[in-house]
Amino acid sequence: MFHLFNHGFFKALLFLSAGSVIHAFSDEQDLRRMGGLLNFLPFTYLSMFIGSLSLMGFPFLTGFYSKDAILELALVSSSPFAKYAFILGSVSAFLTSVYSMRLLYLCFFSRPNGYRTSYLTIHEAPFLMALPLFFLVIMSIFIGARFNDLFIGLGTSFWRSSIFVSSGQNLYDFHMFSNLFKIIPILAMILGIIVGLIYPFFFRIFVNSLLNDILLPLYHFLSLKWYFDNLYNYFIIKPVMFFSHRVTFEILDRGIIEYFGPLFAVRFVNTLIDKIIKFQTGFIYHYIFLFMLGLVLCLLILNFYLINIIEPRFWVVLSILVVVQLIKITKISHL
Repeated sequence: MFHLFNHGFFKALLFLSAGSVIHAFSDEQDLRRMGGLLNFLPFTYLSMFIGSLSLMGFPFLTGFYSKDAILELALVSSSPFAKYAFILGSVSAFLTSVYSMRLLYLCFFSRPNGYRTSYLTIHEAPFLMALPLFFLVIMSIFIGARFNDLFIGLGTSFWRSSIFVSSGQNLYDFHMFSNLFKIIPILAMILGIIVGLIYPFFFRIFVNSLLNDILLPLYHFLSLKWYFDNLYNYFIIKPVMFFSHRVTFEILDRGIIEYFGPLFAVRFVNTLIDKIIKFQTGFIYHYIFLFMLGLVLCLLILNFYLINIIEPRFWVVLSILVVVQLIKITKISHL
């Protein structure tokens, strides 16, 4: 929880600093098309520099207090995986320093690689963007030291009973062990900074000359992210797109649902209307026949519910009239 608290400040600082660079540099987001921005964006550089140091866990910055405490707790834990977690955490501290220095180098110190128009229109963050950056810079420097004792200080009662500690465990054991192990993450961070600084020169000298045939294919493999995007597109995106378009859209949506849903209703109503329209012929004998037919149906219904109150001979006469009218309609229609 302490690291989550600290992390919110310096990671927000890094995100907003990245946004400031993107906004200032014509919305460019590719680091390989930047470079040489130190003189153009000094305040943004300072913000990203402080955020990167805090992310690395540089001593006495905000990230240092919680990150190192996590690694120290892992080292003194009785869990069989604790030492393994400590090693991975220290390696992660090293890698974090490497890519943080790569970020600063590619963005601010390398030779300019962007478009000329981007450098002509570049500008520092305006006040409304610089103000939260300034606040987060202050927090990324001081907030960790200010709240360290409150969150994880020796004997602090801040958590009270909200964190359960099993028997045989002590959250404050990491305050007691040797300082030799405490400096391992710091050494990993310093080594990462050194590697991050010499990496561009190493790459330029060895990859482009002596070991070009060996390391350049490896560089391409890593720059393409282990072909993960290609595999993801081929095995996930394409099947999902095929299923969503062919099955859900064409077969289900445009097929079954539409055919038996709104399209079926429209076709049924249109067909019904076409049939009904044919009754509107404009000939009076058609209307007389329909009137007589309706009258017969009404009398049948009344006779059914009123229990045969109509004489049978009346039905005979009515039936003869309907038949005669039908014969007349047929003859006239034929003529």
